[in-house]
Amino acid sequence: MEVLPTQQCALCILYVSYVLCRFLLLGLKPQPSLKSGT
Repeated sequence: MEVLPTQQCALCILYVSYVLCRFLLLGLKPQPSLKSGT
């Protein structure tokens, strides 16, 4: 099955949102515990 443009957009948005969320969380509240857990 071919990947529809809408699916690609959705994946892009989800990926960008995920990265932005992590960046904001790490930027606002840098917790060593999170890095150690990962």
